[in-house]
This record gives sequence, C-alpha cells and structure tokens, in this order.
Amino acid sequence: MLELGKYNNLKVIDKLKDSFILDYGVKLFFKETLDQEFHIGDLINVFVYNDVEKGIVATLRTAYGEVDDLALLRVVGTNEMGAFLDLGIAKDVLLLKNKMEYDVLEGDEILVLLKLDNKKRISATMRVSDYLEIKENVKIGQMEKGIIYRVNPDMGIFLAIDGKYHGFIHNNKLDREYQIGEKVEARITNIRTDGKIELSLKEPLNIAMDNDSKLIYDYMLKRDGKLDLNDKSDSDLIKRKLNLSKKAFKRAVGKLYKEGKIVKVEDSFEIKK
Repeated sequence: MLELGKYNNLKVIDKLKDSFILDYGVKLFFKETLDQEFHIGDLINVFVYNDVEKGIVATLRTAYGEVDDLALLRVVGTNEMGAFLDLGIAKDVLLLKNKMEYDVLEGDEILVLLKLDNKKRISATMRVSDYLEIKENVKIGQMEKGIIYRVNPDMGIFLAIDGKYHGFIHNNKLDREYQIGEKVEARITNIRTDGKIELSLKEPLNIAMDNDSKLIYDYMLKRDGKLDLNDKSDSDLIKRKLNLSKKAFKRAVGKLYKEGKIVKVEDSFEIKK
C-alpha cells in the first residue's frame, strides 16, 4: 500500500526520457535522484507526495518530517492564505491561517504536525497538543529535552518532549521568559495521574545554592577577597553585578559564612584568610 507524505520502498518498473516510473505509477524525476542511477527492478526507498501539477511523485531528498509526525520547520514565505514551510523537498508545505496558534513571520522556526488535507496533499497545523503522546518509563529528577509550542502568561509553558510527548512547566518553575519554538532542557518534578509530565527549568535549591556560592566566592577573589554588596544592597544592583535575585544572594552568602569561607567585616564580608 502506497503511503503519501511518507517514505516507501518502491520498485523501478520503467524509465522514460525525464523520469523513472515506480510502483503505483509514482514518478521519480531525474532531478530528484541526486545523481544516482537506477535500473528496472531496483528497489529504492523514496519520499512520496502529491504534487498538484505533476501528480504522485517521489524524491531521494531528505524530508524533515513525515505525515503524522511533529516537525520543527522554517517559514519561507507568507501570504493571505497562510505560510509556506520548508520540508526539505521541492514542494513547500502550506500552513493555513486557521491552523496557526499565532501569526508567523518568514524565518521563524515553528513546531507543526504534518497531515494530509482533503486533496491528499501534505499540510500542517500548529495545534499539536491533541496529537502528543504520554511518555512512559520516566522518573522524577530525570532530564528531558523539548520544544516549546505554547506560552500561557498566566500558567506557564507547554512543550513537546522529544518532539512528541506532553510536557508542562509552571510559571514558578521558570528562570526567565521563554518563546515559542525554543528548545529547552528541563528536570521532571512531577508525573501526573494522567501520565503528563511537569518539569522545572530551575535547579534544585541545594545545587542552585552551591552554584551561587561559587559565583560569589569567585567574584570576591577578583576583588581582593572583598564583597562590595550586602543584604541591604539594592536588588537591582545585585542583579546587575551577579545576575542573582536578592533572595538567592542572601542564601548563598549565608552558606559561605556558615561554611567559614568568609567573615563579616563591618557591613560586608571578606574571604577568611
């Protein structure tokens, strides 16, 4: 059975002046063979799709995704109908306006689901959440990679883990503002009863304190062992100098003091000699 928008193993059954004819009458034009030569009877793996002008055609070019796959594709053009996405083959994929989560611009990379439209052509939708799956055999604390496909300022960000599984990060687990299409790596903090995964982009507190303490200690080493900030310093000043919140700064300084690495001198601290 021939599957459109996917790779198929097809046999060469004829050769014309401009193309090979494969099983099911699929045409493989010479310019799509990438200079490879074939003979009648050869079995080849090709990507097959419906071209409105040329019919059912094949290519040896590498497609960036198959029908029913999630794919991160680049916008190569827009018009009043929607946007055109580069799939890596001769024909761009149409993303209709009513299938967009937001208005896209040329050059954007967006996560889409590839589907066949009513004319059996490859099309795309940005509404991917209904097609994501539940990832099994995962553990709390495990690191996962994903692509952000939706940002809700009141809730958090939604991502497709490995491009195919449900993932969500609450606002209070974010360390900065994120944009749709960003690739992130986050730590699993909860696995819901429905199997959906919640993650965090913040480090565990003990690790964050270790890192922040080292940052402050290194900062002091470059300033003759002295800290030109204290718990009364303006939070914007702390942020500008150390890129830490005032709360994180106070925790890290307290940790260094308890460990005996720094000593209090008047309203500030110095590295213990």
